[in-house]
Amino acid sequence: MSSINTTSIPIEKGKTKESDQSKSIESNDQTQKSTKTLSFFENNNTLYLDIIDSLNNFHFVHLNDQGKFIFEEYVTLQNGVKIFPCKLPIHHDSGELVPVVGIPRKEELEVAVLKKPNELFEILKSHIEKYVDAPDLEIRIYNYFLFFTWFYAKVNTSPYLRFIGDTGKGKSRFLTVISDLSFYPIKATGGSSTSGIMRFHERWKGTLRIDEGDLQGGYDNPMIKFLNCGFEKGNYLILSDKVDPKKQQIFDAYGPKVIAMRDTFKDNATESRCLSFTPQETLNKKIPPELPRCYNHEVEVLRAQITIFVLHNWNKIDPDYFMDCDDLDIESRLIQISRPLSIITQLFPDGEKDFKKYLIERQIELKRTRSESFEGRIFNSVYGLAIGDIDVDEKFKEYLENGIPKVITVAMVAADTTLKPSAIIGALRSIGFTTINTSIRLVKTKIQTNENEDFNNVSIDNKRSVRKLIVSNEARWTEIIKRYYSPDFDTELTRIISEPIACPSNIQGPQYLSTGTSPVVIVSDIRGPRGANTTSQPSFEDKTEKSTAHTTGNTSNIRQDENSTFVTTPEIFENNGVLS
Repeated sequence: MSSINTTSIPIEKGKTKESDQSKSIESNDQTQKSTKTLSFFENNNTLYLDIIDSLNNFHFVHLNDQGKFIFEEYVTLQNGVKIFPCKLPIHHDSGELVPVVGIPRKEELEVAVLKKPNELFEILKSHIEKYVDAPDLEIRIYNYFLFFTWFYAKVNTSPYLRFIGDTGKGKSRFLTVISDLSFYPIKATGGSSTSGIMRFHERWKGTLRIDEGDLQGGYDNPMIKFLNCGFEKGNYLILSDKVDPKKQQIFDAYGPKVIAMRDTFKDNATESRCLSFTPQETLNKKIPPELPRCYNHEVEVLRAQITIFVLHNWNKIDPDYFMDCDDLDIESRLIQISRPLSIITQLFPDGEKDFKKYLIERQIELKRTRSESFEGRIFNSVYGLAIGDIDVDEKFKEYLENGIPKVITVAMVAADTTLKPSAIIGALRSIGFTTINTSIRLVKTKIQTNENEDFNNVSIDNKRSVRKLIVSNEARWTEIIKRYYSPDFDTELTRIISEPIACPSNIQGPQYLSTGTSPVVIVSDIRGPRGANTTSQPSFEDKTEKSTAHTTGNTSNIRQDENSTFVTTPEIFENNGVLS
């Protein structure tokens, strides 16, 4: 708020300086409320966009009832509020305008011709292919994304387009070419201050472009918080003014963003908001190593054509229309970041097929990435052991029946992965596993080794207490298998999302298949935060109880051990659904 010079305010009889100053402040507040500065707005179903002319004057452009351009220096609403267009900043030394935001130019608008949707789509696609080297499907998705940025204000969620890769892969070129055609691209670099980026984004509400945006730290990083909030409408950042901490400033982070970075975000929430692509170093000799001088003019022409297209088609986009993804077994987060883009398919009907193909390929990529993660490696060890694809360690051979373990324990996984049990159980709990106490009976049979022995088929019953890894229900298993199972990626794409993977019986919880007609009691392993166990829990290592001998006539599945005259035939017992 600007300061008030009280000496310039005449003091009437019966009034104090304080009351006059208060009235002056109220008058000043009223003046401020009667004017606004916006980069774009919608009024009576008409879209108004901020543009610039060759003399660096700023205007609003909109269409009249006859579909003709109307240029105005400001717009007065019915309530008397005047709205002025945003202006680019002036350089503090040169005094020239800094083109930090890509704005449509008035002169190009006046000569541009309205294109049909598919015609304009192919024009933009050809422009992108001229400067970047990528598969056809990816370029089509880039095209849909840049169209979406011009309509993003109609929906409640806005995903981020992210190019990730090492230096020399061309990610900065992708960032430039795609963002230059997006809605009001705000050019920022990873070296910009978070407060500066937030303030400039607040003013223009455009597509935030971040180059080399490798951000250190996790969710507590201010820029990470800004990106996390910006995915969805209604998430505001409230910050205290550094000069006057009693005052607060509110920032709306919502809006599309295009990011180029060398590594993934450390915060999983930020990572999940990105439509990610990994550029490859091009071998196409037609791709220029540097952008030519004609590039900027080409962008101005195309930006004007997009502006005309958006003004004419603004009301043809129904914000409640989204692509139906019920026929795809795609995880909810991927659908959430993709569905907003699908509003564009109202103008480009072929887009739905492209989106679904992309979603399938992206789901496969996510499954591959997760299967190679720490949690994925551990899960696939559990699953491989459970179905017999991975051989158990020699010390657990007595758990086998027909080559398949009757139970899977943390110790078995530790032997396969060479990881610490504490790390394994922590990872498995994080993705949905738990453990229960159970006992397995190992029947060891003494075999006659020479003619002088006076016994045959003497069996020793060895009962062992273990902690069995389990999945409690089918819904939990479906979630785990969808996220972490590593399938055969060389097979047909639709196979891995259409065929369910059954949960092996040796890792199913006691009530996994329960109908709910009778109560089931489970000895669970639920704990509080790390270091705050709510109950005393036994060790994860297998515990052996005292053995009891008995005689049996069953000699099936007898195997002669190399170093012992005993073989094992494990049997597991259940009592009313409770493993014992």
